[in-house]
Amino acid sequence: GSLGAPTLTSGLLQKLENLEGDNKISRLQIETLPGDVGGPIYDSGGTVVGILLPKSAEINKQLPDNVHFSANLNLIFSLLNETNIKISLTEDKLHPDLISLSNATKNTIALIKCWE
Repeated sequence: GSLGAPTLTSGLLQKLENLEGDNKISRLQIETLPGDVGGPIYDSGGTVVGILLPKSAEINKQLPDNVHFSANLNLIFSLLNETNIKISLTEDKLHPDLISLSNATKNTIALIKCWE
């Protein structure tokens, strides 16, 4: 909300599965902040391809700080189908730089505030 536009962080998709081989969770190499959890993961065309997951307390391994996981489209689509939410796919468009990609993503995120 303070910046007036989405702030994007570049990262790398390391594998289309987690350490246990689950193909609904992707492994990322990215620096994140606690407030990034639940945010969308975009490809270079501005298409949402995942949602950043919180660090899991269930993992009994010491992972590097930049290793994170995201729910990928397999998991997202199955959850949306279970709740009868309509899915609409868009055509990929190339955005050559982060500023162009940031402009393209403005309508896909929302600032949510919680009050007690």
